[in-house]
Amino acid sequence: MKRLPSLLLLPLMTITFTSQAEDGEALHLSQCIECHSRMTGGDGHVIYTRDKRIADNAVELKARVTHCANGANTGWNELQINAVTNYLNQQHYHY
Repeated sequence: MKRLPSLLLLPLMTITFTSQAEDGEALHLSQCIECHSRMTGGDGHVIYTRDKRIADNAVELKARVTHCANGANTGWNELQINAVTNYLNQQHYHY
């Protein structure tokens, strides 16, 4: 019986993670990609595939997202920063 509550939470955790990934993508598209496009002179997504990445692990990626969010004055809270970090990690970094 002790395992039952954990099993019941699994669908909820999956829904939350999916929602967070979708939120991260939406936040990224609304706040990040335009700036990155200006920085690269074209497709802003190339910033994630360049040879010299600023972030070499998940902790550094979150620090970079936090830095950029603060610099762009997005007003993101911790959950939003985590959502964007998770989205970028899933799509580009795979740490």
